[in-house]
Amino acid sequence: MVARLRPLRCLFCLSLVACALRSSGAQILGEAKLQSMSRTLDLTHDQRERLRPILLNEEHEVIKARRDPTLTPRQKAEDELEIRRFFEPKVDVWLSPPQLEKQKKIREQEVDEIRSRAEGSRPARR
Repeated sequence: MVARLRPLRCLFCLSLVACALRSSGAQILGEAKLQSMSRTLDLTHDQRERLRPILLNEEHEVIKARRDPTLTPRQKAEDELEIRRFFEPKVDVWLSPPQLEKQKKIREQEVDEIRSRAEGSRPARR
């Protein structure tokens, strides 16, 4: 009886690991985005702490859209742009006017990269 349950336990463990990896992907990307923003915009500790949950949620939603097998690359890109637009005001609330100016330029580059990815080509570097 125990020998028959071992494969089921292994399968269950693998599914737990897969779930953990999926959720940690958003965590890793969210933290990476926060680090990048922190360096580029010179965020304060308070700003980083307030932006962390917003960016983690944003990356979680983006990953879900990117992994949806029913969508074409163009649809995935449009969904990602929509998600990014949804989270913009939530981020902007915590930025100073000079930081907002820098963030606006960064977002323009992000949009170009997302659209280029949807078209199957690499974005032009500025």
